[in-house]
Amino acid sequence: MSPEGPDGARIRTEPEFEEETDNYRVAGYTSQDRMTAYLQVERKQDKLDLALDEVLRKIRAGGISTGVDETAVQDCLGKAAATRKTQTVAVAHGQEPEDGVDGRIEFYVHPSSEEARYEKDEQGRINYHELNLIENVTAGREIARVLPPTPGVAGSDVLGEVIPAKAGEAIKLRPGKGVSHDVEKELYIAEDPGRLVHEDDVVRISQVFEVRGDVDYSVGNLDFVGRVTVTGEVLDDFNIKADMGIEVRGPVGSCRLQSDGDIVLHSGVSGKTKGSIEAGGMIQARYLNEVAAEADGSIKVDREAYNSVIRTQGAYLSPRGKVVGGSITALKGIEIGAAGSDLGVATRLWAGVDFKSAERRRGIAEAIDHTEKEIERISTAIGPLLADPGKIQLLPTEKKKAVLNLVGHLKHLKEQRQKLETERVEAPAAEQRNAVRQINIKDMVHHGITAEIGECRLLLKKDATGPLSMIEDLGEGSIRLLPYNPLGDASSATEEPQQES
Repeated sequence: MSPEGPDGARIRTEPEFEEETDNYRVAGYTSQDRMTAYLQVERKQDKLDLALDEVLRKIRAGGISTGVDETAVQDCLGKAAATRKTQTVAVAHGQEPEDGVDGRIEFYVHPSSEEARYEKDEQGRINYHELNLIENVTAGREIARVLPPTPGVAGSDVLGEVIPAKAGEAIKLRPGKGVSHDVEKELYIAEDPGRLVHEDDVVRISQVFEVRGDVDYSVGNLDFVGRVTVTGEVLDDFNIKADMGIEVRGPVGSCRLQSDGDIVLHSGVSGKTKGSIEAGGMIQARYLNEVAAEADGSIKVDREAYNSVIRTQGAYLSPRGKVVGGSITALKGIEIGAAGSDLGVATRLWAGVDFKSAERRRGIAEAIDHTEKEIERISTAIGPLLADPGKIQLLPTEKKKAVLNLVGHLKHLKEQRQKLETERVEAPAAEQRNAVRQINIKDMVHHGITAEIGECRLLLKKDATGPLSMIEDLGEGSIRLLPYNPLGDASSATEEPQQES
């Protein structure tokens, strides 16, 4: 017997069984690992006198009990019957053990990572501005489940000896900040909104996403329920939406920044007339150039606002800065270092007005105008019939029905107009309570500036030197220039007004 089987495997020299007669020699061997059994048959006479059933009994009697292939046994006998050369065929194979599967974490939310997850649209195109680094998590959402390890399946060699399987290892996972653990279900649930972070053996919810560098093609647009901080720049055409606030250390290009919280820019924005900032809290920046900015809180600018449209429900505060071009609308007053330029660049300052209320009033006015036009159109069409109701009764059924429908619609339109009129009257009430009708200039206000306070308006025709305050003169329907007073205190000033320009 060769030390190698026909498949090249090392085999044992001692047979598991052997029998030799005048007609044949038959023997069974196993590989060194006993995972394969080989049948060896030699024909000594012209005819092989050895039946399949008899060989199978010899194999079993030799202890080979696992994975016996009767077809392979028959093949070996057939080859031996055809030649006197000794035939060796693998006729049994053991069962390899199947090791258990390690426990694993099944995530229902993608943990934050630096690896892009691009998505294709219906046309198969990829927007490389959208890397989807963050998947937002809401409070109460199931974020992960731990699946237990499996024990594995034992194997067996050809002699029936059991080969134990290695059991899978359990995985460790602990709930961190903002995560609760249902021990019975091995389920992890977010307690707070934010993003999922998986580090070591802990899952936690973070409400901050820090970009260590620039927001560019390596980061993409960001849309996060938490707070975003950026240590570098925000390049053109990359947008950030972060519900809990935005902070950027470097300059911001032509982008959109949007938050329900504060937006703090340690540098500023060069919006190129396309950039925008929208904050539910305050906005703070060194400069705002060619950008549209809106805030529910105050807006504070250190240096300048240039050709920007700025609207706030708080105050606009830039006591050491300047405003050149564009417009500022601030409910709680305006205080700036300088306004306009020597060239008389058109600049609008409007204090004591809630821009959101103003938008609502414009919407109400447009709705009233549309309603009145519709009332006029219907009244003109059915006026003669309304003057003589008897004529309506003489109309054919379908026309009568159409006229009566118009009468009902006309009534509804008049009721709607009355509601709109009431809303228009009541709309300014909240604005009046919160308004600070005052504009403060610390250094210089140039000609070409349009100052508006409430409904009063003044176009400055020559420069005026500060510090000064502007307040409304309701009697004249204009604006008075007074010596400087802190915002909200000009109405109590007793000094003589400065000469209006």
